[in-house]
Amino acid sequence: MSAVWIKKVRSVYESFIFSDIRLEDKRRVALHITLSLVGIIFLFIFSILAIIQKNIPLVTADIVAAMILAGNLFDLQKRKKIRFNILFGLTIISFLFIFLYVTGGAGQSAFVWYFTYPLIACYLLGSFYGIIATLLMIIPVMIVAFYGSIFTFVTDYDPNLEFRIMGAYLVVSFFAYVFERHGENNRKELKEINESLEKIIEARTIELTRSNEQLKKEIEYRIAAENTVRLSQESLTTIMDSIDSTIYVADKESCEILFMNKTMQDLFGQDLSNQICWESILKSSTPCQRCMTRTLADENGTHPGAAIWEGINPITNKWSINVERVLPWVNGRHAYLHIATDISHLKKLQDEREKMEAQLNRAQKMEAIGTLAGGVAHDLNNVLSGITSYPEMLLWNLDDANPMHKPLMTIQKAGEKAAEIVQDLLTLARRGVTAKEVVDLNDIIGDYLDSPEYAKMMSYHNKIAVTSTLDPNLLSLKGSPIHICKTIMNLVSNAAEAQPDGGEIVISTYNRTVDLPEKGFEDIRQGDFVTLEISDKGCGVSEEDKERIFEPFYTKKVMGRSGTGLGMAVVWGAVQDHHGFIDIKSKLGEGTTFYLYFPVTREYAMKGKDRVPVSEYMGKGQLVLIVDDNEDQRIIASGILETLNYKTTAVASGEEAIVCMKEKKMDILLLDMIMEPGMDGLETYEQAIAIHPKQKAIIASGFAENDRVKEVQRLGAGQFIKKPYTIETIGLAIKKELDN
Repeated sequence: MSAVWIKKVRSVYESFIFSDIRLEDKRRVALHITLSLVGIIFLFIFSILAIIQKNIPLVTADIVAAMILAGNLFDLQKRKKIRFNILFGLTIISFLFIFLYVTGGAGQSAFVWYFTYPLIACYLLGSFYGIIATLLMIIPVMIVAFYGSIFTFVTDYDPNLEFRIMGAYLVVSFFAYVFERHGENNRKELKEINESLEKIIEARTIELTRSNEQLKKEIEYRIAAENTVRLSQESLTTIMDSIDSTIYVADKESCEILFMNKTMQDLFGQDLSNQICWESILKSSTPCQRCMTRTLADENGTHPGAAIWEGINPITNKWSINVERVLPWVNGRHAYLHIATDISHLKKLQDEREKMEAQLNRAQKMEAIGTLAGGVAHDLNNVLSGITSYPEMLLWNLDDANPMHKPLMTIQKAGEKAAEIVQDLLTLARRGVTAKEVVDLNDIIGDYLDSPEYAKMMSYHNKIAVTSTLDPNLLSLKGSPIHICKTIMNLVSNAAEAQPDGGEIVISTYNRTVDLPEKGFEDIRQGDFVTLEISDKGCGVSEEDKERIFEPFYTKKVMGRSGTGLGMAVVWGAVQDHHGFIDIKSKLGEGTTFYLYFPVTREYAMKGKDRVPVSEYMGKGQLVLIVDDNEDQRIIASGILETLNYKTTAVASGEEAIVCMKEKKMDILLLDMIMEPGMDGLETYEQAIAIHPKQKAIIASGFAENDRVKEVQRLGAGQFIKKPYTIETIGLAIKKELDN
């Protein structure tokens, strides 16, 4: 409670003591406020006592004086007339003290207050004006002493007491004057000292201001210089970080890494500065044996130039152009600079270019040999006509016992064999199958396995087992059955002869969609293919032989005893005529596999085949969203589904599919699993079911079913169908999923 009153009293003082007045005036105002408040309080107390004593004049005087003092305080706060208010307040106090002395106060003790007046007057008015006011206040005392008996309201003091009061009053006045005068002198001296100090401080302030301005200029210059250096360093760092090459600088002697650009930091996942290069970069416990730092300085310690070399960089393990040199560093040190620029893509392009040049050379060589073979075959046909016809005419008139029968038979068989060689030469030279029809590769394989040629070949290789794995849903291709059969026969014959001690030949067919171009013996482009695979466990083909295996008359067999040397050339020519591709996988001592890729056709071969009636998987105008990054696949799928009475919308990416689904609800999705770049089938379906829960979908891919396909099916997708598409396969899959 007392703390609250103290806070209130303090706020009253602070409201009167203004911040913009002198310290001496603040002291006088504070005393004036204190005396006024004390006077007001005591005046009210004395008025109460006067009421008890029934002294009406004294009550009136006390209350009037208290109200005048209070009004003076409010005027001081309002107008801030300090000198006037102090004089006015002191005047009121003077009249109050005179009144108290004249009337005697309570028990004639009021004269005691008189002795406080000199102190109050000197303190409030200063020594000079205060002693004047004090001496003026002795006049009422003298009047009371000499003329008080004349007035009835004047208190009758003892004369001795009155003279003692005057004497004591003068003594108090003297000391009040002396004390205040001494205080004024002290304050004056203090003021002079303060003024002197202020001048010194002002001079020092001017000096400090001048020094500060100079220092400020120096700081601004230093900051500008540092900013210039920082901007220069940031620019250099930005340039260094924008370079795709790995760049680092290490101390020549200690091998401490001094700088590393962002490309290299990203490579290692951190900044390796202040670490030893061979420890942090190569993870080695000893310095690099092949480090060129020591060799980059001559016998005089100078650094004439840089070492530039191309090869596998030991840091990045990529084919790079490497630049190494020694350069001067800060503090007189020398540093080792290493720059490695990755040229793997250029090396790859160079290798691909060399490979394409080799393929072009091979094709040109085959073309030239084919042209030559055609000319030779044409001339040989004329010669062979007599060799094959005349023995037959002579044998017509000879019996088997005739001694000439056997030689003529030998000539005839030799002629027939030569005719077969000529036929192969014509096949090789023709290079362009003119008669093409829709055929089923499985049927051609079946016809060959039932043919006399196959039976004859197996009679020579009775330790060979031939097995076939044929896709029952194999798509059709468009081509020449005779040339394709000749191709199969040559490959099977070669596989049998590669296993003289017996073995196994496996003939396989399947549909294959190539989503991305593949590298092999030939570059296989995107598309849908009927694939023929013939493998053996024979001796294998070396890399050197693989490059020449399709050249006419290039053979490892004994010429004249096994084959003509044209079989693989015929295979090459037939595949090229069908716009297909060949790939070879072989390892010496383990066997060889030939892969033949024939483009599919959507036409059906003219033969009987058990198929589900189209009416059972016709659509009812449902909306199918086709999502595939390959334009040909989108066109094929759209054509098939529109034929089956579906409405289609086709997009080229998962992102486009999501935008489309936000705009319109789809009955079912036909979703390709592999799409580059961007979201694949799984990511697309995850976002699709977030938009439309229980969204129906079927999945398609040219690759085999994998874990990501199973994950899509676990999320709710339906059947997985393997590319290339067939009308029946895609129709049944969509019909089944829509009916579920």
